[in-house]
This record gives sequence, C-alpha cells and structure tokens, in this order.
Amino acid sequence: AEGPRIHEATRLALDSLAQRIPPGTPWRTLADEMRTRHPEPGQITAAYRRESNRVHGLLIAQDLLRLPPCEELTFVPTPLQIRETYAWGGYGGITVRDSVMVGRFFVTDVVPSMTPAQVAAKLRTQNNGWISVIALHEGYPGHHLAQVYANRNPRRLRRRGGNTYYGEGWALYAEHWMARSGLFDGNPDGQLGQLQMRLWRTARVIIDPSLHTGAMSYEQAVQFFMDEVGLERSAAEAEVNRFTTWPTQAPSYIVGWLEIERLKREVQQAQGVRFSERDFVEKVLEAGPLPLALLRRAVLFAYGSSLSAPPPGSSPGR
Repeated sequence: AEGPRIHEATRLALDSLAQRIPPGTPWRTLADEMRTRHPEPGQITAAYRRESNRVHGLLIAQDLLRLPPCEELTFVPTPLQIRETYAWGGYGGITVRDSVMVGRFFVTDVVPSMTPAQVAAKLRTQNNGWISVIALHEGYPGHHLAQVYANRNPRRLRRRGGNTYYGEGWALYAEHWMARSGLFDGNPDGQLGQLQMRLWRTARVIIDPSLHTGAMSYEQAVQFFMDEVGLERSAAEAEVNRFTTWPTQAPSYIVGWLEIERLKREVQQAQGVRFSERDFVEKVLEAGPLPLALLRRAVLFAYGSSLSAPPPGSSPGR
C-alpha cells in the first residue's frame, strides 16, 4: 500500500517540476532528452569522480557535517561477476591501507565486447542527470561516508555489521538533504534525475513483493520499470535480475528513508529552534548500521535530556 502511494506522489512531483523546466513539457519527454546528455565511452568514470568531488566540496563549503580524517574514495570498474546486476555501479566497501580507509566506487562503463546498440543503451543509462545523483548516493555523503563513520564506531558489532534498510535509507536521505542544500540548483538534469530516481525506488517497493508473491512475472516487472520509470530495457532487466536473487532488499531505500525522515521530524519537533540538521545527521551516522527501530532508540539516546530541555533563554513553563 505504501509503494503505490509514494509512487503516485513522486509522479506528481515530477509533473510539477516539468511545469517549471520548461513549462508545458511532460517529464517523460524531458527525461528522454536528458538521456541524450551523457559522457563519451570511456569517460563515465571521470564523470562520476567529477560529480563526487563537487558534492564533497559542497559538504566542506557549507560545513554540513564533520568529514573524518584518513579516508579517500577510489573509482574502479564494476567487477565482471556483478556487472549484470549493477547497471550503473555501486559501492564496494572499504579496505584499510596504511591506516587510510579507502572506499571503492564501482562504475559500470562501456566495454569492448558491447555491440553498438548496447553501447548506446549504456550511455543513455549513464546520463549526466543520473550520474550527479548516484555519485552522492554511493560516495559522499552516502554509502562511503556511512561506512567511514561505521568503521570508527567503538562497538565492534556496529563496525562489522550491516543493515540494508539503514544503509539505503541513509543514502536516499542524503539525496534529499543535498537537494535541499542546493547541490542541484541551476542544474535541471540533476533536479529531474533526483526525482526520476526516487520514482525508480518507489517502483521497487511495488515490484519486489509482487515478484516474490507471484503477483507479477519477470517480464511484467521489466515492463513496469520501462513504462513507469523510463528505464532502458537493459537497465530494467539488470534491476529485476537483482531482485530475483536478493528478496526484500529493493524496498529498503524508500522504507529506510521514510523512517529517517520521520525520526528527524520527531527530533525537530522536540528541539524546536535549537534543531540542527548537521547534529542530527552526525548522530545518525555515529549510531552505525542498525535496524531502524534500534537506530531510532540510539539516536534519541544520543540526544538525551536535550530533547526535553527548554531552549536557552526561554522561561520555564507553568
């Protein structure tokens, strides 16, 4: 029930955006045009690195959160064994080298074995709008930064453990946080890409349970992604292939994001004018990769009595 509700809300947001860039053009037309704007073959990795550097610079310029020392992010080709299920790329975790936490950002670029049609489809998939969003989702302040914080956690279980609803929920929260912070200002492709990608995630909430309960066939799931989200067939097939081998992971993006947003509203309501999003996101990251109910408990515990204390300078209530 939640999937169709937020899917429709996201579609309405895309319609609203389309009325502004430019007025009167359907968002699907704008998305089709956006897919023609992409890096050249062999330049996709450089595009991801460039966008990652841009969002990293925004975090520093606006002092949005504390960036821990002794970490870096590298960009490497997606391993052959997962290329079929990672149409864009993904985060490959951290390796510690000489006391530096080195994250691996997998990028699925064009390879020599591809036909001209496959190359064209891959380039449309790896368009500039989506690259700008995926770069922050997988790198800063998404998966990579979450893993850096987790690796610094004093509790071994939180350093070694993982929870996809926390991880993907945080990365999707990061997309909305960076949009609010102005990352996509003056970048219509980035604005469109961010909302279209949210539609992609809401489609997952519908498709995953439908596949695994027999309510939707493989081909129907592929077609749903193509018709509802506008994915290339190759990307839609990669998505559905992934779901068939990893049930219940696909809804984690939307479910995790909604729970973190709900937690933020709870803290914000309790703190009022004292609320700081920087403080909130640092507490979420410092809590580590916990199941959502335990994340809420850990974050509220970290705030402690400050949630109920009156704002500085206010008069005590009667």
